[in-house]
Amino acid sequence: GYLVDARMSLEKLLRQLEFTGPEEELEVETVGGWVLTHTDGAVRPGVAVPFGEALFTVADAAGRRVRKVRVTLPLTADAG
Repeated sequence: GYLVDARMSLEKLLRQLEFTGPEEELEVETVGGWVLTHTDGAVRPGVAVPFGEALFTVADAAGRRVRKVRVTLPLTADAG
């Protein structure tokens, strides 16, 4: 996985990782903002939310602020 700053642009993250998330989710600007909108407000380390086939896991948080997020991309299946 990748450890990213929660203030990173979601669009930039997807571009750098060459990963396409759900199109409708790109209305949120930052990785941390996306996590906040998809949790019940309980953002503490270990809270994970699916993003398409990837998984965003809170790695560091303070109060209601997400600081770091671990991004785990789906494993690609080997045909051979």
